[in-house]
Amino acid sequence: MLIRPATLADVPRLVARDLPPAEWPRLAETELATVWPLLTPETARVLAIEDEMGTLLGCWALFPAWHLEGCWIAPTARRKGAVARLGLETMAGWIAAANLGGVMTAATTETIAGYLTRLGARLLPGQHFLWPREESDRCLPR
Repeated sequence: MLIRPATLADVPRLVARDLPPAEWPRLAETELATVWPLLTPETARVLAIEDEMGTLLGCWALFPAWHLEGCWIAPTARRKGAVARLGLETMAGWIAAANLGGVMTAATTETIAGYLTRLGARLLPGQHFLWPREESDRCLPR
């Protein structure tokens, strides 16, 4: 059987575009299913990669994420509740005052993961990384 060489006409044309907020519900069946409802048009951009028919083939979101980090309680104050309770109440107040739709946080132990789960935090899929700008710049066209 003779197979002809591929031509440019054989390669589907892909389009990368900034998905408008009105189309964000299309993300419900993607990795952004749990994220897109928290995005705001003022601060987020969603990259959509589509074929010529407009079929969504890929997506990626860029948004500012407030992150809670470095929660610590002195060993002498642990397991008594007062410091944790005051910290939670104060931080929840700050989150509400900033009118944030949610915040990112991490657990370094199973105990903390259990606390976060009981507080209503949702476990995100995958591993989370920091991608420094000097590294992302290496992906820019030369």
